[in-house]
Amino acid sequence: RKGRRGEEERRRGASGQHPFACATLNHVAQPVKINTFHCPASPPCSSPSLLPPIPRHFPSPPPTAKTHLPATRRTSLPETTSNSVAMTHSKFTEQDIPDLTGYIAIVTGGNGGIGYETTKQLALRNARVYIASRSAPRVQEAIEKMKSEAGKNLDLHFLQIDLQDLKSVKAAANNFPEERLDILINNAGVMNVPYKLTGDGYETQWQVNYLAPHMFTTGLLPKLLSTAAASGDKNRVRVVHVTSDLANNAPGAPKTINFEDPNLSNLTGTFALMQRYAHSKQAIVRDAVEINNRYSAQGVTAYAVHPGIVSTGLQGSDTTWLGFVIRNMAKIVSRTTPLQGSYNSLFAATSPSAASLQGKFLLPVGIVEKRSESSWLTEKTVNADLWNKTEELAKKF
Repeated sequence: RKGRRGEEERRRGASGQHPFACATLNHVAQPVKINTFHCPASPPCSSPSLLPPIPRHFPSPPPTAKTHLPATRRTSLPETTSNSVAMTHSKFTEQDIPDLTGYIAIVTGGNGGIGYETTKQLALRNARVYIASRSAPRVQEAIEKMKSEAGKNLDLHFLQIDLQDLKSVKAAANNFPEERLDILINNAGVMNVPYKLTGDGYETQWQVNYLAPHMFTTGLLPKLLSTAAASGDKNRVRVVHVTSDLANNAPGAPKTINFEDPNLSNLTGTFALMQRYAHSKQAIVRDAVEINNRYSAQGVTAYAVHPGIVSTGLQGSDTTWLGFVIRNMAKIVSRTTPLQGSYNSLFAATSPSAASLQGKFLLPVGIVEKRSESSWLTEKTVNADLWNKTEELAKKF
């Protein structure tokens, strides 16, 4: 017993706190970085590269959960993070969204979680918002709930799309009934789902998180470009891809795009699901950069945003032990509500301050992800090749 107590004291260290590795969530959760959480460990954690030891049992709730959280809730973000620079918009909230009268927006997956709050806040600022989703009944239920919460009518509509069917994706873009489009937020996604090919022949995460959003966006480009031209404002029309800090930060995941096998079909082991997820999210970040490179001069700008750690249904797909850990760590650590998780998307889509950050990978809220600025996202050849190869693929549908 004395030996075990000594070992426990050694692990806790001089501070008396468990050495909880805040940045471990960079490797095991989506979304990854939370800037409203402060670990009480002393000295503070930085960016550990290894996961904590895997326990033999997973008690629920963990008996030490309270030691991982501060006694009082933080109301603002810290001034710096280890993976970010120039945190200048940390206090952005829904109150900072400008009036959007005359704007038309699309939010994929806008009937639940972060997408629900994103949609509602845009509509509350007088935008007409289309919720692009597979289920009409679920969207209608979400619309009625938003109107009830708002206490007034909101200009909300349903747009049929199935991200696991690329013909449906093209049809959704072609069938969009409006003549203009000011804001496109590709919010929908899946995480850590078991390896399976869609009917189109692509791994589910690769298709839902990258191929489908790319094809939806390019299908809507004519309306995005014409809206920008008609407005005369080169900062009005914006494309926002919701991604994850895991994009280039998951253990063992590709550090660039695997053009030979984008499905990553040969991956095995505990982290295979996460590695495929990270690969798909890396691709969608690169896509945002390439959209901005190609079309910003014509008034269509693009952003990739990470919402922070938000406990949503997204983590429920992984039934492995790692999925169990992710879900429970997210519940324990996350103090970010879906509304707060929507702030980075809303900032990128609406804030005048975001104009100077176009084409960037942003942590919440409006923070340029440091690694992407110094390394992988500057690989212009990779970004262009990914775009061109995807456009060739899209011709089949």
